Amino acid sequence: MFVFSIKAGKKQVYATLACVAMVAVIVVAALLSPTASQPMAGKPSVNLSAAPEEERAQLLKNLGCETDNQAPDVREVRIPDEPDEVFTRYNELQKQSGMDLERCLGKRVKVYTYHVLNSAESGTAQANLYVYNGKAVAGDITVLGENAVSQPLFPLL
Repeated sequence: MFVFSIKAGKKQVYATLACVAMVAVIVVAALLSPTASQPMAGKPSVNLSAAPEEERAQLLKNLGCETDNQAPDVREVRIPDEPDEVFTRYNELQKQSGMDLERCLGKRVKVYTYHVLNSAESGTAQANLYVYNGKAVAGDITVLGENAVSQPLFPLL
């Protein structure tokens, strides 16, 4: 058994209390700082809520997609229980932007397809938004045509 004792004068006690108080003030100031709630530089903040149509439209607008005013095509798909080659290729595309469909294996998700008006590529483009439990879980922009090309819908998250 160890017995440890410290003999401190009033000055040392006050100096220790002052140091603890300064550290507490610094921590509180850092937590309440306006920059503490902002995303890191280079990491855009994207609200992935996509339950009602208004949220989906706003999400696409925030991602830079200009769509027509037509209702989207909606279909329900089941993500396979075991990843196959097609799923693996598509999920690799999603992983480029920080999304990952592996958490949805075996689940049913809704796919909303919108016509994109401001595609940088020539040709007709569509945005596919995958939604599970009211949140966007994946998405892509596909330029349709002979040489169809898909790219992630989301910026690097």
